[in-house]
Amino acid sequence: MQRPTGVRWQVRVSDTAMGLLVAVGGVSTIIALLLVVAVLLWTTLALLKPSRIGSWSQVDVPGYWVSSVDESGQLYWGVTKRGKVELWALADSGEPLHVIEAPDFFATPTCFALSEDRDLLVVGCEDGSVVSGRIKLEDEFVSMQDAPVDLALAGNRKVSIHDGKIFVKFEDSGLRKIGLDDWTWSAPQKVASGRICAIDIEQMEPSILLGVEESTRVLTLCQVESGDFELAMTTLDATQGGLPSFSEEKADLRLNIRGHGRAEDFVHCSLLPDSAQILVAWQSGTIDRYSIGLDSLQYQESQSTGTALVSASALSGRQAILCGTTDGRLIGWTVAKRNALETADPSFGRIEDELLANDPFQLVLHHELKISDSPIHSVASSSNSKTVAALDRAGKLQLAYVTTDSLLADSRVPTDEVGGNCELSFSSNNSELLLVSEEGTWVCPLELEHPDASTEAYFSTTWYEGYDRPNYIWQSSAGSDYSETKLSLIPLFFGTLKATIFTMLFSVPLAIFAAIYTSEFMGPVLRSRIRPLLELMASLPAVVIGYLFA
Repeated sequence: MQRPTGVRWQVRVSDTAMGLLVAVGGVSTIIALLLVVAVLLWTTLALLKPSRIGSWSQVDVPGYWVSSVDESGQLYWGVTKRGKVELWALADSGEPLHVIEAPDFFATPTCFALSEDRDLLVVGCEDGSVVSGRIKLEDEFVSMQDAPVDLALAGNRKVSIHDGKIFVKFEDSGLRKIGLDDWTWSAPQKVASGRICAIDIEQMEPSILLGVEESTRVLTLCQVESGDFELAMTTLDATQGGLPSFSEEKADLRLNIRGHGRAEDFVHCSLLPDSAQILVAWQSGTIDRYSIGLDSLQYQESQSTGTALVSASALSGRQAILCGTTDGRLIGWTVAKRNALETADPSFGRIEDELLANDPFQLVLHHELKISDSPIHSVASSSNSKTVAALDRAGKLQLAYVTTDSLLADSRVPTDEVGGNCELSFSSNNSELLLVSEEGTWVCPLELEHPDASTEAYFSTTWYEGYDRPNYIWQSSAGSDYSETKLSLIPLFFGTLKATIFTMLFSVPLAIFAAIYTSEFMGPVLRSRIRPLLELMASLPAVVIGYLFA
């Protein structure tokens, strides 16, 4: 376009400068938007990283009946069947850091249960007694100035042992000191008249609003006679030292169970605190459900898995159990509230109110994964996610995310024979997997990443714990650290679409009528003032207008 003659040079300079400014501003805006997109992509690409099982490395520590690794991945502790406790440094396992001898009152143990934070151990014994032990670890950061003088951390060495403590170099500014603070055994308490076959615990946090004190409930299943079992639940109160002790004021809840197998058969029991239910899994493949009342335990129903069970583990959050079968499957069971519509009697057209009032729950099979052709010997559950590790008799290790029935990674364990006391367990922070067998102890690093973020979780129906059917649910956060993350985008999509449709039902007629009135009926003077304002508002994004007037 040819500029008109007679234009002053100041105008031409201003016109050129403004043109350059607009061009630079436009290009800068495009670059800024591209950078925002690049940052978002770079951030979200981490969700696509697959889980990984590292290489196994054998550590020079003995195998124990009960064992665990602390959240730092540096301290390993184990308990023998006679109650002897030993703590080792995985980085330098020449000799144990601490040894706590077995108490004299310790009877022959038969089963154990660990709390979810893995600091409370409850042991069931042959004589029907229960003993509890609590470990307290010292884990703190110290400055280089406060470190021991003769501490050997020269060069690239990151870990050193000094005076029974583990010192881990934290960059160049300080050290992390890890060690045993205290281990205490409680006195044995007689809770059953026979051999305890299975045991489970539930820690209840104190609540000032609800008037609930800190306590621990212990569930035991003991065999009284052949085929005759007793299910009992006992409450432990927290003492001043933090170790639970049996309450003398609260009565135990007991229930006799008949018609099941021998005491040598596999059996597992789990407390489901939110629904006040108890699940008992038997080797025959039967899952029994019991409800916890104010003064009694009551049998409710039984379900069959169709095949024999070899192992079981409660999932994180204690709202479901996962069982390993002889045909290589992992099957998960949860307790859900009954749907009132499904209990309608078609012949009478009424709801079974009595059924819902007496037992509003039902036992449902909500997950099933085929991972092997061999029996699932051991199942280990992560402490803060729905990730599990399953080990079959052939030595194949499979990492799976139960919520979406996804197989994450697999590996081969280094032991030649899987059987007997060969068990898997996660470390406290899920960064390592521990394998303890009669041949030795192995540790491998884990990278779980984000198994909850997947295409199935975003766009498919998912069967979550506590629900009676698969569904589309969005709940990215909850009041509990152990709740399932629900990331279905379908509710967000249809919620946005529904809000848009209802908004347009009101906004479109108003906009059309306002445009007709402005162009056809409004006076010229008022129109000359209103029309530029409407055009200016039309040029602004709706998000900006909402931000200004919100």
